Amino acid sequence: MLWQDNLFNTGTVKPDSAEKIALATLAPAKKGLGLKLVGTVVADDPRMSRAIIDNRSIRKQEVYREGENAGKAKIKKILRNNVVITTADGDELLTIEIKESRKSFLAERSQYIGSRSSSAQQSAETRRQRARASSISLKREEVADSLADIDGLMQQMSVTPYMQGEQDSGFRITNIPRDSVLRRMGLRSRDVIVGIDGETITGPDQAAGFFQRLAGGGEVTIKLKRRRRTRQIKLNIE
Repeated sequence: MLWQDNLFNTGTVKPDSAEKIALATLAPAKKGLGLKLVGTVVADDPRMSRAIIDNRSIRKQEVYREGENAGKAKIKKILRNNVVITTADGDELLTIEIKESRKSFLAERSQYIGSRSSSAQQSAETRRQRARASSISLKREEVADSLADIDGLMQQMSVTPYMQGEQDSGFRITNIPRDSVLRRMGLRSRDVIVGIDGETITGPDQAAGFFQRLAGGGEVTIKLKRRRRTRQIKLNIE
């Protein structure tokens, strides 16, 4: 499967120079459409690409493929951080809008600098991180069945970008259903996913690959931020 062979490189596919020139000529999507691009998953095979769009007309976040309709617009082309849509007025461009909380960023930077002020503080921080790590065992069949429909899962939740300064630094998950297997994995709404199995996660375009990795089972380590603290969850899915 694509997600197993290309787990975290789906977002590295970049439009060629012709596409870049075409994007520059497109007008931004009209606000009246009520569409807000949250993230994209870009694959070598366009049939596997996805666009995560907040459709305000129905007050719901949904996952779309190329060729599908989102409200009064049709998804024409999914690119990294951009989606070309076709409306009654022609082709328009949806682009991810990222807003940074300056206060949150400064607080995290201050915490990081303080943790490195001395070797004693570093050791204390290491002990705290170990204490925050948890280990959870789950049955493979339960996880595989619950995560079989990745698109449906991402429609139930909200997946939004997380930024530190001007750098993509993961994605935040909210509205996790109470009966979701993700809760039994130790995940909570507003957690920021920043890594899995030592691989860095930088944005929502890697969300589908993240969930597919969980569905694959085995030993999985999730790295996340919760209330500005870094945590690790170790899963044993057998």
